[in-house]
Amino acid sequence: MDPRHSQLVRDAFIRLYDDGLIYRSTKMVSWSCALQSVISDIEVDKIPTEGRTLIEVPGTKARVEFGVLHTIEFPIVDSAALGPLSVRVETTRPETMLGDVALAVNSRDDRYK
Repeated sequence: MDPRHSQLVRDAFIRLYDDGLIYRSTKMVSWSCALQSVISDIEVDKIPTEGRTLIEVPGTKARVEFGVLHTIEFPIVDSAALGPLSVRVETTRPETMLGDVALAVNSRDDRYK
């Protein structure tokens, strides 16, 4: 972000912290698309599943899908001279694909030389 926007974001977080609406911790949090909210790792019930499982989640009208791994292939830009190249990513959250703007790979991995 440019310096002005970066400062605005910092100011907003400081105000939220000072008002007691957010707190700082080392706990893991994730965005829940189903709940349209951030949830902490301590708010998650760990339920073992075997494959695709639909589970009722508080605050949702429809059951939410769990236990499915989706494969998405991202084309590598400017690879026409080498043929069609892509990077395969597996995720349990395909809804985040539209927000994905970058991908990092290990430059020592022979698959990406």
